[in-house]
Amino acid sequence: MSSTIEYLENKQDIDMCWSRQTGMRNSFGKPYGRAARVFVGQHIINVRTKGNFVSHAKEALRRAKNKLSGKQLIQESTIHEFTKMTRDEYQNLRSENRLLVRGSCVSVVKEKGSIEKYKERMTKALE
Repeated sequence: MSSTIEYLENKQDIDMCWSRQTGMRNSFGKPYGRAARVFVGQHIINVRTKGNFVSHAKEALRRAKNKLSGKQLIQESTIHEFTKMTRDEYQNLRSENRLLVRGSCVSVVKEKGSIEKYKERMTKALE
């Protein structure tokens, strides 16, 4: 019997506790989440995808921008992947075998320097 009475007393204490906590929770002085300061014209996210999935990526970004405050624009870039060249420049250099693949980026084999180093770079680009 005594254990049942203790259970009821504890339950009443819990109910009283909840009734006392009224008002705004986490209202001042406590960090609730994280935020990033974004400036006008700053890129928020870049998505890299194949050409046939561009429409799906645009739709995903359109849905994601509704979750953020402010005005966001969705733009398709003319720059090829994460390089600093356009798609046409990339295709021309690739057809000439003058690109060195370095992970997710590429570098251009330039025609300057010693002939031995140029030959080394060209053989790496042809592999």
